[in-house]
Amino acid sequence: AVAYVKFVMKRRDMKYVVSALQAAKPMLEVQPSDLDRNEFLLNTPNATYYLPDGLSGMKAHDAADLITKSTLVSPGDDGRQLWEEALNLFFCGDKELIEYVQKIVGLSAIGKVYVESMIIAYGDGRNGKSTFWNSISRVLGTYSGSMSADALTVGQQQLLLFMRPGSQLEINLDIRDAENWKAVFKGDYAAENDYQFI
Repeated sequence: AVAYVKFVMKRRDMKYVVSALQAAKPMLEVQPSDLDRNEFLLNTPNATYYLPDGLSGMKAHDAADLITKSTLVSPGDDGRQLWEEALNLFFCGDKELIEYVQKIVGLSAIGKVYVESMIIAYGDGRNGKSTFWNSISRVLGTYSGSMSADALTVGQQQLLLFMRPGSQLEINLDIRDAENWKAVFKGDYAAENDYQFI
């Protein structure tokens, strides 16, 4: 057993890991670029949906789709009334704002960037911002992620390196300092007229 532990510990060294990965490359049947290739396929626990067709775009799971992610739940009407009541509470009954947010959330389910946006949910505490975005993140399952406030405030290069390939929704709920927001919006790439505040 001692010899085995020594062998395992030695093989955990990065040079051996890299060596094993290099040796495996010719044996890979799927290239990483082949994974999650169809941006309109949304994988859920009960089926895969072709998003342009809505709920009628449901099809059985197919390994040939090479989808690596899944939402946490499947579409359905369970809890719909509670969700609609919550939306009315969060957005003060503003139907136009609710429709806008629905479009933004829908865009985050698509695996391709069609609209480059950074959505900032701003307001006093205890008004539903975190509850809303955490709910969306949970529903999207592995299509969603979270990011540190530091990724937004340490510079443009750091932000670009942070964004995960294939990540469709990144959520940060922890920038409270106005100076940090100023750091996010400074520089040539963040001209004042590039942003629409709602």
